[in-house]
Amino acid sequence: MRFHKGIFPIRMIEGYDIPVDVVSGWINEDNTIGFHKISKGWAATDLDSGLRICKAKTRKDCAEWINAQENKIEQRKLKTLYFQRVAEFREILRKELEKCS
Repeated sequence: MRFHKGIFPIRMIEGYDIPVDVVSGWINEDNTIGFHKISKGWAATDLDSGLRICKAKTRKDCAEWINAQENKIEQRKLKTLYFQRVAEFREILRKELEKCS
């Protein structure tokens, strides 16, 4: 898995003051997963839904876990709930952009 630096939005935990945060980190070559530092290591986020996929001590550990779980991750992306999460995230981003305009 190759990476490039980037800035991307992530979904915050429900009930948090802001629904979205923008972080800097590393994005995989497919532009589908973003990796960013958290208080105790690294988190990997699905860039379409804004949801965290995993957290680990290192970015490499996250990438290895994702590679090992690739089939499960791809199967979840085919479910209706995933499409609903993507639509929700896009709507949240749209509303946040409107606030900034």
